[in-house]
Amino acid sequence: MKILQSIHSISYFSKLFQGTLLKNTKRYLSTRTMRYIEQEEAISIDQELFNDYRFSVDQLMELAGLSCATAIAKTYSMEKVGNKSILVICGPGNNGGDGLVCARHLKVFGYKPVIYYPVRTEKQLYNNLTTQCTNMAVPFLQMLPELSTVECTFALIVDAVFGFSFKPPVREAFVASIDLMKKATVPVVRYVAAMRFQCIDQSSHMRKNVEET
Repeated sequence: MKILQSIHSISYFSKLFQGTLLKNTKRYLSTRTMRYIEQEEAISIDQELFNDYRFSVDQLMELAGLSCATAIAKTYSMEKVGNKSILVICGPGNNGGDGLVCARHLKVFGYKPVIYYPVRTEKQLYNNLTTQCTNMAVPFLQMLPELSTVECTFALIVDAVFGFSFKPPVREAFVASIDLMKKATVPVVRYVAAMRFQCIDQSSHMRKNVEET
């Protein structure tokens, strides 16, 4: 499995606050190397964004999805992807919302995203995101594709299932998705919404084969 790191969101905050950076993000801005952060750190960063800087969930979700889509476009060019699609597997929470936004931006960039979203919520924010994708002709799969189909049809998989707040066990609805991503030979881009930049926690996969932008 490959893990794609993006620092676009951090760069955004760096420019936005012009030196008055979030106290919880300063340590991550001095290097472009992969940095693993713990769950407590991620929660602290999120709380600072919400409470001190008054960002809303939908603002951060938009930044997250755009960051992920931009990192994918930078690493996997249209020429490299070819005529194949990109499978975006979305979870039930904010990380899944980030995946929906990512799919929308990938569509704008000219890619062919396909979404698998097995557990939906009735919250208006998520309904809006699914409506946007539907109106932009981003297809939703009713069933998780077989491994053989994934290998032939998709250039890569975006794992937007679980974020930093994940606690085991894995819900039954996502066991097959995680198993598919473990077995797939196509690249799996993991997106974990901790400070809206890409990192890895203990939720789905082992830490290996890191590919940076």
